[in-house]
Amino acid sequence: MPIKLHSLVQGVNTPEEQKAQEGKWEAEGGHPQKRMMRTIDNLEDGTVLCFDCGGDMQPAHSGEMSCQLAYAHGCRGMLLAGNCRDTQYILKMPDFPMFTFGTRPNAFGGWIITDVNVPIFLPGHLTHYVKVMPSDFIFADMMEFNLSPGIW
Repeated sequence: MPIKLHSLVQGVNTPEEQKAQEGKWEAEGGHPQKRMMRTIDNLEDGTVLCFDCGGDMQPAHSGEMSCQLAYAHGCRGMLLAGNCRDTQYILKMPDFPMFTFGTRPNAFGGWIITDVNVPIFLPGHLTHYVKVMPSDFIFADMMEFNLSPGIW
């Protein structure tokens, strides 16, 4: 299931901006993360979440709690064109491979889900970008985290 994220580089919203954002979400069917979970519930177990993080490599876009929540809703893997955190716990999860561009210890800066189950474009190896459509099959090889010596 393709999911599009957007960076929240502008920081914390004013109360007025937050209220306007919540009104927009309500008109669209609720908070984007709740819409994502409802969509996952309606799909077959075994769904792999594919996140287009818009090239933002600053925050961690997913961690152990997000992976556990996705697993509880029937997901069985994640392809994250961004960073993750809590890798020691995610690696211990049964039947939940994660493919990611790297690791970050924090989620500072933030992000928001902007679209769920719509076509996304992920960086590719054989072509510049790969289009991922809803219901596509994903083939991946070997779970690998890009752990540089400077992180630890």
